[in-house]
Amino acid sequence: MERGLANVYYDYSYSYRKLGEFEKAIDYAKKNYNVYTKMKDIYGLQNAAQQLATTYKSKGDYKNALLYSEKHFQLYDSIRKSQNIEEITELRLNHEFESEKAVTEATFQAKIEKKNLIQRFLIFGLIAISLLMYFWYRAYRFIKKSKETITSQHAQLQILNNANENLIYSLSHDIKEPLLGVMLLLQKLKIDDPYLSQASSALEKQVTAVNIIMNNLLQNKINNSSDANSICDLKAINETIDSVVKSLDYNIKEKNITINNKLKDQIQDITLKISRQKLYLVLLNVVSNAIKHSDHFGSIDIFSENNFILLRDYGKGIDKEILEKIEENKIVTQTNKTTPGSTGLGLYLIKNLLQDTDIKMTIQNAQGRGTIVAIG
Repeated sequence: MERGLANVYYDYSYSYRKLGEFEKAIDYAKKNYNVYTKMKDIYGLQNAAQQLATTYKSKGDYKNALLYSEKHFQLYDSIRKSQNIEEITELRLNHEFESEKAVTEATFQAKIEKKNLIQRFLIFGLIAISLLMYFWYRAYRFIKKSKETITSQHAQLQILNNANENLIYSLSHDIKEPLLGVMLLLQKLKIDDPYLSQASSALEKQVTAVNIIMNNLLQNKINNSSDANSICDLKAINETIDSVVKSLDYNIKEKNITINNKLKDQIQDITLKISRQKLYLVLLNVVSNAIKHSDHFGSIDIFSENNFILLRDYGKGIDKEILEKIEENKIVTQTNKTTPGSTGLGLYLIKNLLQDTDIKMTIQNAQGRGTIVAIG
């Protein structure tokens, strides 16, 4: 009704202006303007202000004509600004929608590519592990056959050492060539994902560690003279432990294992008569076994007592029969092993590595749960 009344006032003002009765025309134009002001109708106010400006101009009152012309253009600019804001807002929303759509599609595509990459990497890893297990098994059979030959001949200790050296040479020939092939494959494998690249690097380090063990055993006679004068202090031991933890970083993260190296907080010095190279190989094998036999989210403690380095895990422990075989320097057979993938060959090699040094390694089950390995 108010809008209809405003239209009537507009028509009266227009008619009186045409008749030349400007006072009545202005009166009705102001009524029209007041109605739209009350309604807060910007579009109506714009037209009412324009009508007043035109009427005052026709009357010759340029002051009021200018006043209402300015109001008219202010209202016009306000309307245009609102329309511009609406148009810009709509364009911005459309742009943001398209951007989010593109990001979503890219993310989805990246997930698919990552999934395919993980599948390829897992297949490659299984092939590499299968090759390693095959040659470890050949090594085990070869060692067993050589040990039986040495025992049957009732050789003396020196003969046993010489035969063991020949055995390592033969073992190296069977293992080093496939290890080299695996190393070359790992180096050729290009992975953009940082996590998978780290896994590939860790696998390469493990293969390198096995190769180092073989090289170290081949040079056992040469190293013995230098080991006699080699000493590792607390600083060297901690640095070696850090190197071992870094090499096994992938295995540790895979099972969420916590390594508690309490030697870093120890004040009293420790000295071991062993080269850092051999200590690294010993600790690499022991920590690797501890990780293998620990539960997910478990922990491994490294501490010292009576100038011995002790490593404790909180796994299931070792069967009494297997402990006896380790103490007798025998290889654990497939029927004795408690953990899939464990042959006991690593501990056997470490025993041989330490036999011409003053360092001893003992293994026992801890009270409650887990295993303690003492080196010193």
